[in-house]
Amino acid sequence: MQQKQTFSAQTLTLSVAAAELGRAIFGAGQTGSVRAVLLSNVLAAAAFVLLAALVSVNASRLNRPGFAGKCICAAFLLWYLFELVRTAAMLQQACWEQFASMAFIGLLPFFLWAGWSLGCELYDRMASVLGWLVVLGIVFCVLGLAGQLQWQVLVTGETAHSFVLPDASFYPEYFSFPLLCMSKNNAKISKKPVVWLPIIAAVISSGYALGLALLFGAPQAYPGYELLRAWSFGGISRFDAAFLLLWLAAAIFRFGFIVRAVRLLCERLAEGPVNAEAAR
Repeated sequence: MQQKQTFSAQTLTLSVAAAELGRAIFGAGQTGSVRAVLLSNVLAAAAFVLLAALVSVNASRLNRPGFAGKCICAAFLLWYLFELVRTAAMLQQACWEQFASMAFIGLLPFFLWAGWSLGCELYDRMASVLGWLVVLGIVFCVLGLAGQLQWQVLVTGETAHSFVLPDASFYPEYFSFPLLCMSKNNAKISKKPVVWLPIIAAVISSGYALGLALLFGAPQAYPGYELLRAWSFGGISRFDAAFLLLWLAAAIFRFGFIVRAVRLLCERLAEGPVNAEAAR
């Protein structure tokens, strides 16, 4: 039986969620209005959804053998390599700043080997479990912060501040799904755009910005992880370490997924004329 060589949409979803959570947790303080953040995230999500739909319409061209297809594949390969370096830097930053550990650097060869060797089907199985754990962790975090939020901040205290649009982040998973996700028979690329990926990133970014603003006010210079440190539920506090460990697991999953995606793209680039004709 041939091993499955493509990812499910759930794997791409967890990868994007881990990246956006890391960006929110370790991001700098909010410099503009929270309403500006929400508006920019809505506009960015709408634009990325339209681009993802456009990619879906032209999915067959992205996967077409030949020079153009290889150029597109090479472009995504470089993009994923950039994301690999950025994810590794974020993981090491988290280990050092939060746990004073160099463990990720020490285990980096193992993570590279595991990411390259594990099959795509195993990533899909891990995503189905780890994804629900991340969702439960987010819900638990929201419940612990709900009683501390000051909702009047949304209507007062922002009029005197400058309107600054934050940077909108986007990821290669938004547009590379025709190359990484295929149908069950593994013969034709998926025609369904993974339109929820930009929406999920926008929801995470907006929710985190809203939580910081309702808890500390806006604008403020608190880093994102201060929101986790403010968590309390009854007599229990300091949930930040547990949630950071959960995020580390998701981020390591993303790191391995990117390594495996790089391998898939390299294999596509290495396909000869015979394989290209067979895939036509």
